[in-house]
Order: sequence, then structure tokens, then C-alpha cells
Amino acid sequence: MSATEGARNIHMKTTRIHCFALLLFMASTLLAADASPKRVLILNPYSREVEPFRAAVSGFRSTLAREYGQPLDLQEIPLDLARTGGAAEEEPLVAFIADRVRREPVDLVVPIGTAGVQFVERHGERLFAATPILAVAAEPRALGGDFPKGNATVVSQRANLPGFVEDILQLKPDTEHIAVVLGSSPLEKFWAAECRREFKAFEGRVKFIWLDGLPFHAAIERCTKLPPRSFILHVLFLTDAAGVSLEANEALKQLHRSANAPVFACFESDLGMGAVGGRLMQNTSMGVRGAKIALEILGGRSAGEIPPVRLETPTPTYDWREFRRWKIPESRLTAGSVVLFREPRFWDRYRWPVIGVVCFGLIESALIVGLLVNRRRRIRGEQEATLVADISSKFINLPAADVDSEIIAAQSRLCRFLDMDVIVLWQTSGDNAQEYLATHAWQLQGGAMPSLPFRQEDFPWVRGEMAAGRMVVLAKLDDMPDRALKDKESASGFGIRSSLTIPLFVGGGLPIGVLAFNAMRSERTWPESLVKRLQLVAQIFANALARKRADLALCESELRLTMAADSADAGLWVLDWNSEVFWANGKARGIFGYTADELINMTRFEASVFPEDWSRVKDSMDSSVKTGAPLDVEYRIELVDRTVKWIVSRGRPFFHANGAPERLLGLSMDITERKRAAEAYRAAEEEAEELRHNLAHLSRVNTLGALSGSLAHELNQPLAIILSNAEAAQELLLQDPPDVAEVQEILTDIISADRRAGEVIGRMRALLKRGEATLTPIPLDQVIEEVLHLLRGDLIARGVTMVCELAPGLPPVAGDRVQLQQLVLNLILNAADAMEDNPPEARRVHLQTRLRDGRIRASVRDEGAGFAMPPEHLFQPFYTTKSKGLGLGLSICWSIVAAHHGQLWAEPHPERGAVFLFELPVDGTLEKA
Repeated sequence: MSATEGARNIHMKTTRIHCFALLLFMASTLLAADASPKRVLILNPYSREVEPFRAAVSGFRSTLAREYGQPLDLQEIPLDLARTGGAAEEEPLVAFIADRVRREPVDLVVPIGTAGVQFVERHGERLFAATPILAVAAEPRALGGDFPKGNATVVSQRANLPGFVEDILQLKPDTEHIAVVLGSSPLEKFWAAECRREFKAFEGRVKFIWLDGLPFHAAIERCTKLPPRSFILHVLFLTDAAGVSLEANEALKQLHRSANAPVFACFESDLGMGAVGGRLMQNTSMGVRGAKIALEILGGRSAGEIPPVRLETPTPTYDWREFRRWKIPESRLTAGSVVLFREPRFWDRYRWPVIGVVCFGLIESALIVGLLVNRRRRIRGEQEATLVADISSKFINLPAADVDSEIIAAQSRLCRFLDMDVIVLWQTSGDNAQEYLATHAWQLQGGAMPSLPFRQEDFPWVRGEMAAGRMVVLAKLDDMPDRALKDKESASGFGIRSSLTIPLFVGGGLPIGVLAFNAMRSERTWPESLVKRLQLVAQIFANALARKRADLALCESELRLTMAADSADAGLWVLDWNSEVFWANGKARGIFGYTADELINMTRFEASVFPEDWSRVKDSMDSSVKTGAPLDVEYRIELVDRTVKWIVSRGRPFFHANGAPERLLGLSMDITERKRAAEAYRAAEEEAEELRHNLAHLSRVNTLGALSGSLAHELNQPLAIILSNAEAAQELLLQDPPDVAEVQEILTDIISADRRAGEVIGRMRALLKRGEATLTPIPLDQVIEEVLHLLRGDLIARGVTMVCELAPGLPPVAGDRVQLQQLVLNLILNAADAMEDNPPEARRVHLQTRLRDGRIRASVRDEGAGFAMPPEHLFQPFYTTKSKGLGLGLSICWSIVAAHHGQLWAEPHPERGAVFLFELPVDGTLEKA
């Protein structure tokens, strides 16, 4: 055979071996996967939460599950033997376990405690004849004489009952009474008998109080009234004399809370629950030791081959917290005793912090010289901080009436503390942010004083810095920039050598005032820490002044609102949405016909509203409180005397913090006269339309056509102004705070406009019947004032401000009043329309008049976007739509001015917007020409 063939054979054999090994590995893996887990059945004699058995089960389960390392099925059955009275009553439980073991055979049975072992002894032949048995935490003296036998073993510990008493007397040699706490279950009766038997040796020394025959509450009550020099021995308490079972350590916990003597317990699981300690039974340790033996049995060793394990008496273990509570000295402990839960000693807890402090002290010693230098500065800073904090505390919840006096007091304290010559606070004057008035001033020598002026011409640079929101910090006047020569000259003239000036801000916008600290005797520096603290003082003053202004504004607003509600033709009311009860002022009651003491509710209100209007009123109110939209509804009411009124009601809803509707606040007005005027207006419109047809034959078509439109407009103005003014009044009332003065003026305008409607109708009929307009002497300033009066409500609603400069003593022009009113009205409304996209503060219309070469020139300027086309195209008919030009009104204006032998033109304004100008001849000039 060649070498090549030999190598091939070797390779083939190696491959076979590898394949065989792989098959063996796969088979072993499959077998391991198919292997059933070991099943261990734990028989807990009571419920899962009963001590001391719970601790033994827990130690057994956790140790076995952690160390077994293979699939394991741990099953636990609580036997609840405290509630059974013997083998006959256990029959259902035995049948249950027998059926379960038959369906799921177990590999190991683990009874817990003496009661668990006794249960197995009674029923083991029937239930577990061929199953290994491992008894855990059983008391040897309670087991049968032949246990364990067969395939069984046990882990136990003998309770040293006399040792418990010895430990108590070791801790408290003067003990005279020991209250023994035991329950009434069969197991506890067994231990009661054992305790009585073994405690006889101490009867001459200690008197025992036996509490095993009492209900639990009675036992607790007895333990609260034990005589002096008593101790409590808590042996076991599973079921009391009344048959009530207790779980966990409930008995021990309540004893600890209520008893007037220290409590001694018997199991290590009781430590930390209120027990003092001692030679405790190791129930947890027995569970752990039992798990070690269970590992051997599950590994294949026979339980009968494993000798029984009995744990030795442990080292006494105590709870340091109970020693401290009952004032038991540790010197009474036996040698080798273990004390748990001890609070760490100071050195144990703070070793490293102490070492760090020592090291820090060594380093600090090297820096002590520097610290002494800075000590005065630090103390000064603390005093400054304390002063600022004290000043701040004075202004918390300070009434507005006390703000001024408290600011003066704070200035006085600051002057003395800082050795400051003068401290002055200026405030802006009302809405004029450029005018400063000194309101609070204090000087070190002389107290309150007339303050230094703060005029723009004296301090232009400082005023500019204040408007920009920047502080001015001057250690000396030479620190001012070159552009501040005027400020430097003024400050030197007033004797100021150093100063700190801080603007006062509340929110955004311009400052509401200035706080200045002035040194006049000598120059001084302003450390950053001091500047920050004085900034805080300035902010405190600013907030207090703002709160005072707000309070004053609120009081003034409330006063105005009350005056308006009492004097205006509008009634205020508030509807509580939950109770459906109205509050109404006197005016509202008068409008609706209610007496002063009459209760107004929704039912009473509904009865007065016309039935066909009520659904609309109710729907509007419901929609307002559901959506938050303002209320706006017109309806009719019928009073007791059968009087019918038209009412308009507008309001706003208010809500709870949780979003539920709370109340509806509203304003109601009697618009009966307005409705009548509207009807008269419609009749007049029909008559005017007929008159316009009759005037078609007149020769001056353009002029009379413009006149007819103007006269119709004059009739429309006093009627339409009622609605626009009412809407403007609503918006002003809904402002916060409402402008009550403007509301009163608007309401007065509504009444006067209504009265003028009839007069306009008569005058229009007479004017139209003359066949053509006549030019009469008319003062142009009166025309302008009449138009402004008519437009007041509309301009307020648009947020437009009128700026008028009317030249005094102008001669009258030759014209028609109605057409001139139309001319001025169209130009003002055109300017207002051009500024619709402007912010409210940039909506101003400038109107100016003057005399020029025997003609009166008037200009109307807006601040809008300006022209989108050449100005000369503005008045052509092609550009009379809003999309291409500036509206039909300008074409009408051009016709009116041409009919009055005047001129109308437009110019762009160099800053912003457009200017429309017209010239008219004065009266008499036209005849002379």
C-alpha cells in the first residue's frame, strides 16, 4: 500500500470518528432535553406566611434552586394544620395530595417542622410509601420514637427552653415576672406543656404569667399592663383561644408595639422584628442545611443512608436597637455574643470625612493669613445679603398703600449701611415713557429730600442707556465715554462723584423707572457682588411699584365700571351656571323689569323671553359655555305690563380650573329704539330711491348723483353707528381692565345718533326736493369734527388713533355739508383700511389743515404700505376696485372736489404710507373769480 493510500485511510477513519462523536453529542443533548425535571414536594404545616416555618421553607427553596443546577420543579402545599382537628378532618387534604402525587410523582418529600413530620407519620404509608423523606426544622422531643425509619432522614435542633429563661435573667437580673405568650393549636399546647415542665426550676426565682389560653387581643392587653421588672417570652403564636390564625410575625410585631416590657423570642427569623435576642432556634439555617442534604438525595443517595443532623446551640445573638430602647447595658452579655443592627460609631461612619477634615485643616492653616484678609469682605457680603433679604421680606404681600413708605424706609437703611450720600428712585409718568418723575429720594445727611432732576437734556447718554436696559456703573465721572460730555458736566454740577444707575423693568418693554445710588463726598468702587445685590433691590422696588400700579388701575377700573353700570344705558349681569341664578345691577333689573329684591333665575328669565326667541337665546348661552366663544344674541322680551322690548346681550364665559363652566358675565342693552330707527331707515331708503329716480332729469347729473349718494350715506351713518358703537363698547368691556370712560362716551353717542336719524330723514327729503345742491358757507373744521364724532366707535373697534392738527381761525369754504362730510369720511376710512395689517401701536391717521394762498388745504396721511401704482392713476375709473386700486370711494371724492372747484391728489410719504391732499376755495373766492 502506498503512502498516499495510507494517508487516505487514516483520514477516512478520523472522519468516521468525528461523525460518531458528533452523533453521540447530539443524542446526549436530545436525551438531556427530554429528561424530566426533578420534582420536590414541600409540606408546609401551616400557610405560607406563618413563622417560623416560612423562614425554614424560604431557606430551603432558595438554596436548593440556586445550587442544584438542573431542571427542578419545587412544589409547596400549605397543610393549614392549625384548622384541622385530627386524622378524620384531614381526609380531604390527604385525598387531594394522593391524587396529585398519583398524577405528578415526586422525587423527594420535605415535611417542615414538627407538625409536618407528624402529618407524614400519620399518612406516609398511604401517600409516600416509596418516596424519600427529608424532615426539616423538626423538634426531636416531638418526633415519634422510631422516626426516622426507612428511606428518611431529618435536620433538627433541640430547643433549650431553660436557656431562654437564663438568657432573660442574664440581661435583666432583677426580673420578677415572665409573661409566656403561646397560642392554642395542638402544636402550641404541646410546647406550653413542655415550657411548664422545664420552667419549674425557676419558680422560686421568677413568677410566670401564662397567656396560652387567651384570645390574641386579650393577651396583647395583658402585656400592656405587666407589673414592673417584667419580661415577655414569645414562644409561638399560630392560633389563639378563639380559633383565629395569625400569619407572619404579626403577634411579635404587635407585642413590640404595645407591650410595656421587653420581648424575648425563640427563633432567628424573629430577630429584627422586635425581639431582644438570645440563643435562638435556627429555623432559616435548618432550611439551608436541609437543602444541602436534598442535593445528595436528588443526586442518587438514599435518604436512609444519611444520618440525622442536629444543629448545635448557636451563639447568642441580640438586637442593639432593643438594648437601647429598654436601657439594657451590653456589659451583661456573655462572652462571644453577637450584637446586630448596631448604629455605626462615629469613627466607623466618619473615618474618611474626619481624615479629610484634618487634611483640610492642615492646608487651611497655610491659607489662614489670606482668609483673615478676606474675612471682612465676607462678613460685609453676608451683611449685604441679610439686608437685601430683609428688605425683600418686607415687600412680600405688602399692601399697595404701604409701598411708598416701605421704599423710603429701605432707601434710608441702604444709605446708612452703604454710607451712600443720595439714593433716588424716578418713575415714568403715566403712559409717557420719556418723562421721569422723582417719587422716592433719601440723603444720608437730612433724610427725605427733593430729588435731583433727571431731564433728557441733562443726561442724554444715561437716559439712552436706561432705555436700552443697561446699567451705568461709574466709579468716577471720567469713566463716561466721550459722547457723554453733557452727562459728565451735569453730574459734576450736581456734585456727583460716583454713581450706580439701574433701570427698573417689569416684563418686557421700556423701563418703568430708574434707581440711582450717588456718592458725593468721595469716589467709590462698585464690587460685582454689591451690584448684583442692588440689582435685586431694584427689581424688588420695580415689582412693588408695578403691583401698586396694577392695584390702583384695578381700583380705578372697578370704580369706572361701577359708575358706567349705574349711569350708562347698559345693564351688567352674572349667571352662575350651576345654580342658574342671576346677579344683576340696578340698570339690568330696570331693563328686564325686575324689582330690587326679586330673585332672578333661569326659569324667571325664560318666562320673559318671547317663546319663538328662547331656543336661540338658550342655544347661544349653551354654545358659549361649551366652546368658550363670546355670547352675542338679540331677542325680544315682554314685561309684566305687556311692554315689548328688543334686547341685545353680549358676554363671556368663565371656567373652573378643571375646565367646567362656572359663570357667564354679560352686558345687556335695550335696542328697541334702534330697531325702530332701522325700520324708519328702511322706509326712508325706499323713499330716497324714489326721489333719486325723480331727479334724473336735472342737468347737473354728476353733482346731483354724488349729492344723492352723500345724503343717503348721511342717513345711513347715524343708524349704522349705533351697531358699530355697540360692538366697540362690547370689546372695551371685555378688555382687562375695561376702559369704562370710553364705554360711557360710546353709549352717549348711540343715544344721540338714534335721535338724529329722524332729523336726517326730514332734511334729506327737503334737500332732494330742491332739485340740486347749493353751495353755502361751511366751516371745514366743523365738518371734520362731525365726521370724527360719527367714526369714533368704528375707529376704536379697528384700534386706529387719530392725530389732528387743525389750523385755528380758518375761513369757511363754499360747499355742501353732506358732500364734504362724504369727502372727509372716505379719506379717513381709506387710510384706516390701508393699515389693517399694521400692529395696533402703528395704526395712526394724521389729519392736518392750513390756509394757503386763499385756499384751504387738508391732508390725510396713513402709516400703511404706500402705493402699489403711480399716484396719478389712483382716481381713474379703471382703478376703482380694491384689487387694483384703493376703492370706489376715491373716485367719489374726486367728483366731490371737482364739483366744489377744488383739487385732489396723492403723494407718497417720505417715511411710510401715503398722503391724500385736497384744496378748496374759501367762501367768496369763487364769486370773485
